[in-house]
Amino acid sequence: MGCSVNYTGVPSQFSLTCYWLGGYPAPQLQWENDGKILSNGTLDTLLVTLNSSEYTDKPKPTCKGQHTITNEIKVDTCNVHLGYPNLQSHALRTCIKGENVTLSCSVFGANPPAVITWLRNVSNPNVEVRSGAKYQIVQIGNDSFLTIVNCSKEEDEGNYICKSENGVATKEIYIWLDVTTPHNIVGLVSAIMILFLVVVALITGTVLYCDPQIYIKANPFRKGESEVLVLVESEEEEEMQQVGDSVVNTPYTDAEPSTPAVANGNIYKHEVLFHSPPDNISSDLLSEVSEETEGEHLEEDF
Repeated sequence: MGCSVNYTGVPSQFSLTCYWLGGYPAPQLQWENDGKILSNGTLDTLLVTLNSSEYTDKPKPTCKGQHTITNEIKVDTCNVHLGYPNLQSHALRTCIKGENVTLSCSVFGANPPAVITWLRNVSNPNVEVRSGAKYQIVQIGNDSFLTIVNCSKEEDEGNYICKSENGVATKEIYIWLDVTTPHNIVGLVSAIMILFLVVVALITGTVLYCDPQIYIKANPFRKGESEVLVLVESEEEEEMQQVGDSVVNTPYTDAEPSTPAVANGNIYKHEVLFHSPPDNISSDLLSEVSEETEGEHLEEDF
């Protein structure tokens, strides 16, 4: 024996079905609600149609069945639980003009299962939304989705109604769709790029001005100005380098600056360095070096 409840498709109307199959003779079936007999008969399946106004949710509708075989009586019962549909959705949705947006609506707690429809609150009575090129409706289980293609502020902004009905009750929930105009993204990006280039130019100019290794002193636009080129002879540069290296590598004992000499109007400054000979040098070699040094000094005096 079994029971079921179904929505007939007529608002505020549902049907109760009770069946007990396989017995002979046919059983006696009876629907009751809150002690009140709704319908009865001797048959395998008993169907009764009720309006929601006749239904009270205190007890559950019950079907009683009785099989009589000779002197044996078999009794069975089943019942159904009726439930109101409850809706859940987002009260506000936003769509950018020219794009698509999807509204969703979920129903729970409904028995029999509810049917979901979408309406537009643009007239009285409300206009039902049907699937097509502009609107696409998809229902998966107890969830319904309405997709609005290429939404516009003039045609699509406003209230949308998700309506759920199962014969026991009818519930509605309102969803407001706000259509906004896209901002000038191109202008904003251009302003950011210009600001970035200005900052890079300022940083580059500061670095080139402050760093003497990079700063460009030459002006390609000036004309008629002379340039000064300083030449240094390679031989003099090598001699100066050798003198500097000998001063660093040789143990320093004493130094005495010599008096600057004047020749041909130019002043030359020489520096005479005195070095102490090593301890293991021979006396003959030391005397020869002393004689050569004295000879060089005499030549310089002349």
